[in-house]
Amino acid sequence: MIALAAATHRPSNVVNVVGAYAIRVDLECNRYVVATNTAHGLSDEPDSSGTWVVRFFRSDIAGASDELLTEATHPWLIDAFDIAMGILAAEGNKLVADADFGDISSEVSDSADLEGLTGSS
Repeated sequence: MIALAAATHRPSNVVNVVGAYAIRVDLECNRYVVATNTAHGLSDEPDSSGTWVVRFFRSDIAGASDELLTEATHPWLIDAFDIAMGILAAEGNKLVADADFGDISSEVSDSADLEGLTGSS
């Protein structure tokens, strides 16, 4: 749960979805992520070797059913999340948000005032 919150820069919650529990993170543009580690919801059994399923949905304010945008599976939660993000981008549904979902740039801006941060002049 903490890993998904860290990856999305949003709070994550455990929710009841049609009688099964899942991790949910609400995003911008009426989109949200639901993650489970078994086909029947979340399991805290140490022996369950379930695969994580990550699904991105778009909710409809008008009351229609939520639209499944993509789904990905992987033994590791964050890898399933990354795969789903890649599918979204490939299909032209990339999340444009105030949070930068993993697009980390190694470039440092020339305009950064590093001297001001270190106290040197």
